[in-house]
This record gives sequence, structure tokens and C-alpha cells, in this order.
Amino acid sequence: MRPAGEPLRVDVIGDDSRRHGWASLLVTFGTSILARRQQLIVLDLTGQDAGGGIATLAEEQGWPVRRLNFPADLAGISRIPPDAQAARLEHLLQPVDRAESS
Repeated sequence: MRPAGEPLRVDVIGDDSRRHGWASLLVTFGTSILARRQQLIVLDLTGQDAGGGIATLAEEQGWPVRRLNFPADLAGISRIPPDAQAARLEHLLQPVDRAESS
């Protein structure tokens, strides 16, 4: 069996925090993505910095990395009008342009 086309995204759910499965998966999968010169967005909701390893590898290879720590980086968002909150979140989650960070 082969997929009908290239996947647009991969969702992975579940892990055992004692085995660092998320971090290992992200490094394995992420290095393949970065090797193809594609951007990688990781939304890490584990609270265990599972994306830290791939972020470090990306930085070492000269890729710009933007780390956001939720909820600290969203402090004050409740003071923004509700219709502007989605736009703020969208901006925060945009990929970093390599040219911008040079």
C-alpha cells in the first residue's frame, strides 16, 4: 500500500514520559524534514520540552527557531479583544523566515 499523495501533516498522539518517545520521534522525523530544507512547526503540549532536541539540532544547522512557552508567552492575551486574539495566536505560530533571522 502507498498513500495516494504526499501527507500534508502528521498527527501523533500518546507517549510514556519516562521513555522520551515524543522527543525521539520529533528528532527522527524532524531531521528528515529539515534535511529537505522544509520548515517544521512543533506544538508541544507535553510540558516536558519534547521539542527541545529538534530545536537544538535545527539551531546548530543554522535554522531559525522560535520557541514559545505557553501560557507564559500569552500573558496578557486576555486583555486583547476576542476578535484580535486569534490573529495574535496565528502570528505567534507562523514559521520563522530564515532570511529574517540572519
